[in-house]
Amino acid sequence: MWLGWRWAMLVTVVSVGVWFIGGYFLGSNSVHGPTAWWNVTISLVTFLIMARTLYMLVMFQRELERRVLERTAALREALAVSETLRRDLLDIGARERHAVGHELHDGLGQHLTGTAFAAKVHAEHLAQRGNPLAADAQKLVHLVQEGIGQTRLAARGLLLESIEPEQLIPELEEFATSMAERSPVACQVTVSGTPRAPDAVSAAQLYRIAQEAVRNAYKHAVATKVDIVLTGDDRELRLEVRDNGIGLPPPESRAAGLGLRIMTHRAAAVGGTLTVECPTRGGTRIVCRLDKKGKAC
Repeated sequence: MWLGWRWAMLVTVVSVGVWFIGGYFLGSNSVHGPTAWWNVTISLVTFLIMARTLYMLVMFQRELERRVLERTAALREALAVSETLRRDLLDIGARERHAVGHELHDGLGQHLTGTAFAAKVHAEHLAQRGNPLAADAQKLVHLVQEGIGQTRLAARGLLLESIEPEQLIPELEEFATSMAERSPVACQVTVSGTPRAPDAVSAAQLYRIAQEAVRNAYKHAVATKVDIVLTGDDRELRLEVRDNGIGLPPPESRAAGLGLRIMTHRAAAVGGTLTVECPTRGGTRIVCRLDKKGKAC
């Protein structure tokens, strides 16, 4: 049957012939008398039909296996292309962030530093002359200095292409401290278990997810308190950012914000999952889970 339809016909005819000859010499009633040729014909036709049916089934199975192999190869190729595109997008994003970070640090940051120095000199001259505008000028100096700090913080976040796993917690704590100093948001980091990112890329993505979540809580949810909770063990790493803000609108009327899409993309880029929860007591809770042994859990 596996050798082709002609071989199947030959085997069938030989089998019926052997059966007929054997029955003839053994004196079987089915091959003697007026019905002998009828029995042989019916047997031959029946076996040919069965052989043809089995042959078609074999051919159908072969065709199905061939199509499965083709689809599998096409799927693997598509996955490979998708993975290549994902890596290219991550590389492009990293280069763009690096360029913007350098521009903020070396361009805008230096310009604001010069502006702050000029404003400080002007405020001192006004104070020496007893001008009542000296106090306003000094406030302007403080505002420019705050702008310098925010610019440096933004540039540092953009320039962080990777974070060593053991540096994730210190980086989060430093970010929380800076956020608390430069905004009215009380931000703190809580660590439980042994939360360690599997690699530097995963640590950097988790850091940026926390960064984006905290800033969204401050800008959009009008939160006054944000907690960054990092927990983990040998199997799972969990990052949770919860706030006491106004929360999110109902899912049916919620627009897909850019911040949520960015955080979801970052989580997926390192094999994690991101969920957004709105507790009944208010606020928002963003949870990113990363399975250390494989992919998303």
